[in-house]
Amino acid sequence: MGEHTAPQLTPAQPTPGHLSHAAPGWWRSQRHLLGVFLVAMWVAWFGVTLWSAPHEETAGDLRNAVSSGDVKAWDRSSRAPDGLLSSTGFGPGKGMGNMTGTAGTIIEWQDASGQRYWADGADLVQPLEPQSAPQTNGDAGRVLDQWMVQQGAPDRRLDIPSVPRWLGVGFWAFGIAAIVFGYQPRRGNRWFWFWLSSLTLGLGVLAYAVFECIRDPKQAARPHGGVTGLVWVFAGKLAISLAVLLIGAIAVRM
Repeated sequence: MGEHTAPQLTPAQPTPGHLSHAAPGWWRSQRHLLGVFLVAMWVAWFGVTLWSAPHEETAGDLRNAVSSGDVKAWDRSSRAPDGLLSSTGFGPGKGMGNMTGTAGTIIEWQDASGQRYWADGADLVQPLEPQSAPQTNGDAGRVLDQWMVQQGAPDRRLDIPSVPRWLGVGFWAFGIAAIVFGYQPRRGNRWFWFWLSSLTLGLGVLAYAVFECIRDPKQAARPHGGVTGLVWVFAGKLAISLAVLLIGAIAVRM
């Protein structure tokens, strides 16, 4: 009898549609890893900044915090403290609260965890007798200082964390270096991404990490240029500012 040979099975070849970005080969691409690293840096910076940014409170919240002993450090100024959004570009900077408030009566304080808050304490220094009311903003500020001490607030100044600032600088510097000296961009040229990198909250560098590195696109026939980047930055900052104003208006009405 003749010998029967087992049929040879040909391994199925994966089609391109079945390939996943999670495949081991995807992680061997330095371009992909650069994008993942930039996204991780942005998440770390944004998370720390979001936590450490001062939260706006009311004068009543300030009174409750002082009376309950939650104020561990405090300071008084004529302007609201730095917030999450910046009016000038990338990093956390002056927030919308700077536009309002009585000069000299802004109190910023920290609790035991280091979280920062601020409120306009003008309502806390209005005396019962109108004739003894503070005559100037400076008088109101000094009266507020006395009120804080009398209520038991400790004589300890704020310890402003520097970690968010340094994380932001590191993320921005590394992102700029990647844009200028790294892999050749494909959706836009280097000038396009350079100008876009100044977008508020680091969103421009984050977009570069996602659309140029992680997604690893094909070379565009006509990449976006520097002029387009400038227009996008202006439009993006305007849109973000309008969104913040809209959210603030909705929050006030709620």
